[in-house]
Amino acid sequence: MQRRYTFFYLTMLCHTTFLFCHLRAQGVEIQVMEWIGQDEISDANLREVNRVLEYTLDYYEVALEGTQTIRIRIILKPMATTTLAWGRFEPWPHTQLSSVQWWPSPLLIQVLDTDVLQPYEPHATVSINSTIINNGEFDFSLSPTISVNKNGFLSTILHEFGHALGFVNLLRNDGIWYNYSDYQYIDRHSDNLSFLEADPFFLPLALLNQAERSVALTSDELYWSGSHVSTAGTFLLNDPAIHWFSSYAQVYAPYWSPPLLLHNQASHWDPSHSPRQLMAPSNLGNLNKLGLLLPAFVDMGWTTNCVTVLPPAVPIETTSSKSETLQSVDITNTQAVNTTVTLSITGPHASEFTAENVPGNLTLQPWQTATIPVSGAPVSWGYKTATLLAQYSTGISQVIKVKLDMYSIGVDTDEDGISDYDETRTLPGGPNPFDAQEEDSTGDNGEMTGDGVDDGRNDFDGDGMVNMDEFIFGYVPLNPDMFGVRTPQDTDGDGLLDRDEAGDASHTFDPYFGDSSGDFFYDDPDEIPDGQNDYDGDGYTNAFEFRWGSDPFVWDGHVQLTACSGPTILLGILSILWLGSVFLARMSRSGQAEDTP
Repeated sequence: MQRRYTFFYLTMLCHTTFLFCHLRAQGVEIQVMEWIGQDEISDANLREVNRVLEYTLDYYEVALEGTQTIRIRIILKPMATTTLAWGRFEPWPHTQLSSVQWWPSPLLIQVLDTDVLQPYEPHATVSINSTIINNGEFDFSLSPTISVNKNGFLSTILHEFGHALGFVNLLRNDGIWYNYSDYQYIDRHSDNLSFLEADPFFLPLALLNQAERSVALTSDELYWSGSHVSTAGTFLLNDPAIHWFSSYAQVYAPYWSPPLLLHNQASHWDPSHSPRQLMAPSNLGNLNKLGLLLPAFVDMGWTTNCVTVLPPAVPIETTSSKSETLQSVDITNTQAVNTTVTLSITGPHASEFTAENVPGNLTLQPWQTATIPVSGAPVSWGYKTATLLAQYSTGISQVIKVKLDMYSIGVDTDEDGISDYDETRTLPGGPNPFDAQEEDSTGDNGEMTGDGVDDGRNDFDGDGMVNMDEFIFGYVPLNPDMFGVRTPQDTDGDGLLDRDEAGDASHTFDPYFGDSSGDFFYDDPDEIPDGQNDYDGDGYTNAFEFRWGSDPFVWDGHVQLTACSGPTILLGILSILWLGSVFLARMSRSGQAEDTP
């Protein structure tokens, strides 16, 4: 288990949200407080699960506002083969308009601005079927397309987090409210449902008796009647599941009766919605947009940023054999009035990114969502970055910044994220284990057989940095001592802050390439991260000199340390964290060696 904790420490350092960094107004914080069952799946699959979870957390944190941290428990365990995953929240009673209702605790703590549970209790739990993972039935890709005959893991997790954050109906099939602590109250989800008794007349579900509620659950005439979903429905003119007169959105209330209908399905949108919705009853494809879930959350009591901008899921990949992999930015106006958003792209590689109708102005009606395709046209190989600015006004000027990333590589025949050149060239440290014709030719920790994960997403040398990142940022995927620890301030993970590398007038260092120089004024890679090198040969590493205010380009036998100011202390802590990550990685490898028979 020590290896697992070490792995996750490194993963959180190496794969923080900088890949899709969203600099935004105050949003809700969602924290994974506990992992259970990590040993149920392989390290490679665990890394993929963690990557998707990180994006999911960022996705909902961008969309929702709140002051209270939501605690989530993640469980990996064998489940029935028909169940991909399962999300639920801890319900809590609260008085709403003089009547008591069951509230999702993740939402209620935002409304009350105080926690209702103990610090050791999760507000929600998401369970994931480890059997489906181990059978290779999930596609872990964050790209817009997924493999044929596989389930989209991102869609599944986004869906289950939708349930965990509140989109669950607590009504039994027989029309009785679920009992919690022997109390029967209506729930926040049911309070937004209405039964189409005779077109166009609707009856609120809360006003029906038990028998009538039971009928409504199998009527195929149950609708979400909240005002925000209804407003959003006015923009879905061709959606057959939006009621023609009210613009209410149909939820799933099939004609099946028990025992065919084993569970109430009203916690899902009807599958006849077009476009299909994330919270449809099953997500086997690639439904990665919140859609009607966002206005439904607002109907339940959530608040959102006035304009919500959801970033691309993954860096754009460009190769000489395929010009680009399109990503998109979704912009939603959650205000009750038309809002104009001014879009532009800035940053070090801004000219190499293209977004539809950018620069320009975008006018959004209430609850309207616009999808902005983003593509890349790099002029050279390597890592590229820029920032999409979305500016609007609520009386006060607001700016949302979305980071755009691009991995520009050569021909990639097997599309595993590693160029054919890198998969066939001579590598320092041993024979090149990769195959330009096979996307899954290796595994983790020196495994020479496929493990169900593309080679680019594997970690062949077991140092905590995946192969595609080692190649793109200038490290050695065969050397467990040659890797980077990426952070928002240190893109290439070499131990030197981006601002220091970019501010170097001699261009000795590169903020996007971790091995751009060596010791003693050597200007070629030397298989050592730049932060650990000593460019001027005075006995102090480049990272040390930058962080303590000396000049890494001038030999100095007596470096003077400044007094312990706040920034100095912070830099010292960052240094300790970086060195600690290296130490933990080496401890992990030592433990693996000891466990090897």
